[in-house]
Amino acid sequence: MVKEKTVSFKRTDYDLPLFMMEAVKNIAEHFSIKRNKIYVTDFLQVFKRSKFWKVKNLEEDLKKWKLSFEASHKDRTILSDIIVDSFIQCTSKVEINQLRGALLEAILIGAKGGFKNIDTRDESKRGWGARVFLQKNKNGVIYNCTEHLENSCATRSTVDYGEWNGHHGQFFECKVSPESIGCKEVKYMQFLKSQLKSHEISHEIFFLCAESQFNIELKLEEHKLGPLFKPLGREDISRMLA
Repeated sequence: MVKEKTVSFKRTDYDLPLFMMEAVKNIAEHFSIKRNKIYVTDFLQVFKRSKFWKVKNLEEDLKKWKLSFEASHKDRTILSDIIVDSFIQCTSKVEINQLRGALLEAILIGAKGGFKNIDTRDESKRGWGARVFLQKNKNGVIYNCTEHLENSCATRSTVDYGEWNGHHGQFFECKVSPESIGCKEVKYMQFLKSQLKSHEISHEIFFLCAESQFNIELKLEEHKLGPLFKPLGREDISRMLA
């Protein structure tokens, strides 16, 4: 008798401020509906522009972005208001960058069907900031770093996004810039892949960034990650959302 393959996810990352959680929900729901390609392409520019935003100039920067994004397209107000209302609540550059990362995850959640049943403390077939459980193992997949090659090296126990359809799993690491892909993320994903392979579970592992796919490929090559770890860039995000 063939043993049934099981994968589930349980959210453990609950460190986002409430205003960021609200932004993630709103963006995910907004992009759970397919959008015009030009609309998506124009919106994705927010990641490039927000890289340079600072708290002291935030109100003016948001005003300029909103005017540019809505130029000749007044039907974009709902989305631009979500962005403005969330960023204006940031009180530091750290929070601005944290929100940028959360919004990238929100877009992916939207492309994968929206926010429903993903922010749960129970095990489910979809996960966001979630620990991965294989074959009903009670502890889940946890990578304990012993090498400490970089100052940022640490224990890692979650994927940014994952889903299981009963036969095949997809697992995502999301970074606004590929330059932010570091040892901690790479080691965890390599360890996750080894666990999936040992259980003979069909899977794909992705690194998703808001830049060109080529830039992500270069970063993955730098970490000596072969073609089994797949880059997803702006082009792929546009394809998923439009």
